[in-house]
Amino acid sequence: MRWKSPTPRSGSSLLGLLGPGQARRVRCPPPASPNRFGVPDGSGHGEEAEYTTYVAVLTPKRFVATIMRRGLSMIGAGEAIERLRAGNRRFVAGRWDGSEMASQTRRTAVAADQSPFAIILGCSDSRVPAELVFAQGLGDLFVIRVAGNIVAASQIGSVEFAAEQFGTRLVVVLGHSRCGAVLATLQELERPTEVRSPHLRSIVERIRPSVEALLEMRPSPGRDELIRHAVRANIRASANQLRHGSPILEQLSVAAGLRVVGAEYSLETGVVDFFDGLPDARGRPALG
Repeated sequence: MRWKSPTPRSGSSLLGLLGPGQARRVRCPPPASPNRFGVPDGSGHGEEAEYTTYVAVLTPKRFVATIMRRGLSMIGAGEAIERLRAGNRRFVAGRWDGSEMASQTRRTAVAADQSPFAIILGCSDSRVPAELVFAQGLGDLFVIRVAGNIVAASQIGSVEFAAEQFGTRLVVVLGHSRCGAVLATLQELERPTEVRSPHLRSIVERIRPSVEALLEMRPSPGRDELIRHAVRANIRASANQLRHGSPILEQLSVAAGLRVVGAEYSLETGVVDFFDGLPDARGRPALG
């Protein structure tokens, strides 16, 4: 199956504002299985085998100028991370009930438009709703949820859409402790079974490359330690796929300061730990 993004046209999309010669069509083949980002291709597992997208061909200054003409939010990634951290502290302390940010007044205010300051690619687990975990309200976060916070073409496209459409400059891959999809993958690696659903298998196969090397560690880690390492390895793999699996996001990173970071939510404490992709003392991304 081949998915194609719509041809650039005038309208709300950033690419729709580009003039002749400012956009080019790129046919993206599926990555090898597994590729260097730890993500196998989806062929045979119900995912898109290849897709076509349109990539802006602009110098950094011209790219940012195009965004500015649209009046999009330019809240920096660093400020966005601090907002999320502050919200998480309120959540953990029980100092936020969300009533004001979900009130009729708020619904009216965001009905016509939205300006999310962060994009969250998180797990579908019912115990990790991003808006509650970060104590944010309607219109604050652009949330994409999928079991195991995996990355496939549809997730990349969703992130591209939000980054272009709203000018959002922070992408957070949000995993969590004791992730069921990661546990299922470890169990499948240790005791292979016949998974009847090809759709479920596609999730396991996308998590597999990032965690199977952990089973070969010597000395072997204890079970709890193995699960902790596997959860973080999966988060890193998804973050890396977003950083390097999209020409659009790569250009936004260079031209407009978009940043992709990885974070883990603790089911036990409610605390979110940002551990991957944060800048070090010299301002360089520290991949942990």
